[in-house]
Amino acid sequence: MKIDEAINLYLQHLRFEKGLTDISIEDYIEDFKIFLMYFPEIKSTDDLSEDLLSEFAFEQSVEGLKTTSINRRIIALRNFYKFLEVENIKKGLIGDPIVLPKREN
Repeated sequence: MKIDEAINLYLQHLRFEKGLTDISIEDYIEDFKIFLMYFPEIKSTDDLSEDLLSEFAFEQSVEGLKTTSINRRIIALRNFYKFLEVENIKKGLIGDPIVLPKREN
């Protein structure tokens, strides 16, 4: 499935089945845009892998993003991955838990 189709399907799920607000949906859209900026080669769900989430978290930390923001983005993307698995769109995305950066004090 094309990545933009999968994202749109997930956003519809968030809006209509989970009841998320427009503001929350916008946050997810922004997270997807940023993620895809790092990985422009992702054209379909077949291009996704769990390793990309770890790489994305690392790159975000190198850029100095706060750990709370990195964690929120990674959790949002992991939930997208879980959705793809539950909907039988892409299997094998979620394996070992990702070690999220620790919060700053």
